[in-house]
Amino acid sequence: MLRVNNKIGIQLKIKVMQSKLFKPFNTILIFGSIMFSACTSSTTSKGEVSDLKSFNISFEESSNGIKMTCEKGCAWKELTISLNENKPQAINAQGMTELDKKTRTKEANLADFLFTIVKTNDEVKLTGIEGTAWEELTFSILKDHTQILNENGITVENK
Repeated sequence: MLRVNNKIGIQLKIKVMQSKLFKPFNTILIFGSIMFSACTSSTTSKGEVSDLKSFNISFEESSNGIKMTCEKGCAWKELTISLNENKPQAINAQGMTELDKKTRTKEANLADFLFTIVKTNDEVKLTGIEGTAWEELTFSILKDHTQILNENGITVENK
């Protein structure tokens, strides 16, 4: 019996054939299957497997606070928010929202995500609540760089 915890927290119990010839092959096959399932789906906060809809949001520093530009998966194109220190703001595909208003998006061209953004010292902290593969991201807004957020995480690009 082989017990494996994959990336999304599902414990699998798998019987492996006892033949010495097939053990390495079965182990590779099982590992490949687990990696494929971990890469193609994610879990919600309740442990359910769900498909993620794609979105792209860029973050830049502005004179008024943080400028966010959504290029894919949102009803909004641009949001500029000035964050109070340690006070989170909820963001979804419709724009700024409140955490107790978890409205699910029914439109096919919109991603169904919800995250909070909070400023702490010189950093920005994002907490994924729904529709993201990530749970928490912390980064600094860099001058002459753009951070691109999507359902899988964040990347940095030079301007």
